[in-house]
Amino acid sequence: MRGRENIRAFFATFPVQSARQFIHSHVVDVQGDRGTGFSYLDGRPVRDGKSYYVVGRFDDEYIRLDGQWMFQRVVFGPVTHSENENLKDLTWRERLVFAPLLILIFWMGVAPQPFIDRTEPALTRTLALMRARAVASGRMSAVNEILPDVQPVIPPPPAGEGSR
Repeated sequence: MRGRENIRAFFATFPVQSARQFIHSHVVDVQGDRGTGFSYLDGRPVRDGKSYYVVGRFDDEYIRLDGQWMFQRVVFGPVTHSENENLKDLTWRERLVFAPLLILIFWMGVAPQPFIDRTEPALTRTLALMRARAVASGRMSAVNEILPDVQPVIPPPPAGEGSR
């Protein structure tokens, strides 16, 4: 199969659950807090009763941040067309779409209390329900090890919620 349009058409109805991918033969070169590497992909999708064999190569760039190694860039195979050398990772439109999500993520990291306050009642009720069910099923010892501070009382739903 060759050409972008043929590949797009193929994957437009591609049943992901019928695919198996194997990534292997990693080669990594580390220089300080940066690294490069490559690995190979063997994919075995099945579509419309036909079995395909897809192979490729990933070229990776790694960076160590706060003591943990992360992928900085992953490219599926070497760039073979010079017009693709300077492709941007995200367009301005894509950046605008992601901006609110990134702001929310940053906000949750810097000031998480409003989010914790909003989810805590539901979490407390869920943990209490889990404990009550463990009491009823005779599995209290395992629950006490995991949740020693949660009381086996199911609090009533907040005012205005009613029954569901």
